[in-house]
Amino acid sequence: MAENPDVFVHSEVFYGLMNELARAAQDPFLGLHVAEEIGLDEWPVLTASLESSHTVGEFLIRFVQNVPKHYTSAEHALLVGADRSQYRFKRVRQPANSAAQLDGFAAGLYLRIFEAAASKAWVPEEITLRTAYPEAIPSFYREATIETHSDAAFIIEFPTEILFEGIAFDATVLQSSPAWETRPSLVSAARAIAIPLLSQEGDLSQAIADALGVSMNLMEKTLTGEGTSLNREIKTLKCEVSCELLADTNTPIADVGAQIGYSEPANFTRFFKSQLGMTPNQYRKANRHENDAR
Repeated sequence: MAENPDVFVHSEVFYGLMNELARAAQDPFLGLHVAEEIGLDEWPVLTASLESSHTVGEFLIRFVQNVPKHYTSAEHALLVGADRSQYRFKRVRQPANSAAQLDGFAAGLYLRIFEAAASKAWVPEEITLRTAYPEAIPSFYREATIETHSDAAFIIEFPTEILFEGIAFDATVLQSSPAWETRPSLVSAARAIAIPLLSQEGDLSQAIADALGVSMNLMEKTLTGEGTSLNREIKTLKCEVSCELLADTNTPIADVGAQIGYSEPANFTRFFKSQLGMTPNQYRKANRHENDAR
């Protein structure tokens, strides 16, 4: 039935199925991985949108017009601003089931297509993805910035000037990415789930297990088999996030601590020093001195 294009599948059923498959596969990015591997060479929406399109803007306008002919669960729009523009699709209604995997799929599908269409002018660092489900998209996916919002829409924001660029469709961008061809381990899945939870105080273990859809016993047993533990991975992730913030931003040290679950600066300093052998302030000064020396 899934291979029959004449069969109508309610979006609520599809969201629930994708969520269950993601849990079973222990892959929080399943929707995105599917989009990375899907063949697009003969996709009617893409081929029809490319016909007679001379600029990226013409292509996106035709794309917005053609998508509804094949899918009815979301409204697609191109919003043009003076400096920044948005391609967005908004679900017709907010589902009871989480639509996280759909947003992951959208990131993997549309970002590849638009990058291919605007290949000459595409600068990944100037692209912003906005989603209500950041846990379904790897951090800095394809070097884009990922922001969380409460809107039901998935948004790709880009510089408006891209719309005036000529089409030079780069089909190689649509090829599957080797980075996603291997099944992720439970370690990578747990770390990905943990990132948006780090600001919570206390033990994150149960929240991570619930998000992955596995029991605590199974998760700890599996991680032990991979030579680690959830507690160790959370500590490592907190160190990585705090080190990045201390080195690359001017975020106050107290705020850095709050972002990884320490509302009391003294507790953050104690944790950081126990892991890296220096205080956050010492680390920031040492890192800046090293950068100045370069």
